[in-house]
Amino acid sequence: MSQDETYLGGILSAEEFAQFEAARADQKPFRAAGRNDRFSGLFCLADFERLVNQTSIWTPDRLEVFLDTKKVPPQTYYSQLQLHNGLRFRLEPAALQKLLDSGASLVLNDIDGMTEGLKTLRKILAGYSGAKVESNLYYSQPRHRAFAIHFDVHEVFACQIAGEKRWQIYQQAHRFPINHLAFLSGDLAMHEKAKGPLSMDFVMKQGDFIYIPAGYYHQAICTNDISAHLSFSAVEMIGLDVISELFDNGIRDEFFRTPIRRSAGNATVADYLKLLSENIERLATNDAFVQNIEKKLQAFPHSTGSVSIRK
Repeated sequence: MSQDETYLGGILSAEEFAQFEAARADQKPFRAAGRNDRFSGLFCLADFERLVNQTSIWTPDRLEVFLDTKKVPPQTYYSQLQLHNGLRFRLEPAALQKLLDSGASLVLNDIDGMTEGLKTLRKILAGYSGAKVESNLYYSQPRHRAFAIHFDVHEVFACQIAGEKRWQIYQQAHRFPINHLAFLSGDLAMHEKAKGPLSMDFVMKQGDFIYIPAGYYHQAICTNDISAHLSFSAVEMIGLDVISELFDNGIRDEFFRTPIRRSAGNATVADYLKLLSENIERLATNDAFVQNIEKKLQAFPHSTGSVSIRK
C-alpha cells in the first residue's frame, strides 16, 4: 500500500482506519462521522452542479432521474437530434429542472474519471482494495427516495458530500454475491421479507463515510435536507475469474477438447471426473499460468490513465 493509500489517503484517522479494517475483515458495515470537511478538498456540491450543467456529455445511461423509486422515462428530459451520422441524445435543462422541482432524484453514473478529486478517490480506494472501482453520484431531495430496499453485489464506499440522508442497514443476505441472476432475482416483497433485523439506523451528514460489504440489505431516504453522496463500488478478482482463465487455456489443450466418452472409455463418470480434476491441476500449477494470474491480479484495478497534449 502506497503512502497515498495510508488511512485511505487521510480520509480516515488512524483510529477510524483500524476500526474500518476490522469491520471489513469481519464483513460488517462501518461508519466514520464527525468531520464535515472530510471530502471538501476532493469534491463538493459546486463540482456536482458543474458536472450536471455540461449537458452535452450526458446520455440516458449516464444521467438518470428517479421519482419515489420509479425511473423517469429518459424521453421526458432528453431530446433526440438527427445528425448526419445518426441520432444523438441531448439533455434538456428546463425539463430536468422541472423534474427536480417536483422532488426527483438524480443519478450520475460512471463519473470517477470526470474530475481530479474523483480520480484521486478512485486511486485511493483501488490502491487499498486491489479492486476495480467505479463511482456514481446520488442527489436526493427531502422526503423522497430514489431506490427501494436492496443489496448490492459489490462493496460500497459512500461519501456524503452535502446535506443529510437517513440510512437503514439490515442483515447480510449473501456473503460475496456476484453479478449473476442467482443473486439478482426477486421482487420487492421478497426483499422486504428477506431483509432481516435492522442492524444500523443513522443520519449521514456532510463529511460522513460509510462502508457496506456486498450483500447487505439497505435503504436510504432524505429527511429535512437535500442529499448528495458519492458511492464507489469495488469489485475484486475472484475464483470464477481464474476458472474463466482455465477455460481459455483448456481450449488449447487436447484433453479438454476430447469427448468425454472417448476420454473415459469404459471408466465410470467418477473416474472421468477424477481424471478431469488432475488435468485441471496440471493447468493451474503450470508456471506460465501462475504468472499470468499474478499479472492479472496486479492489473485488475483498472485506470483510465490520462492523455498529455504536447505543445
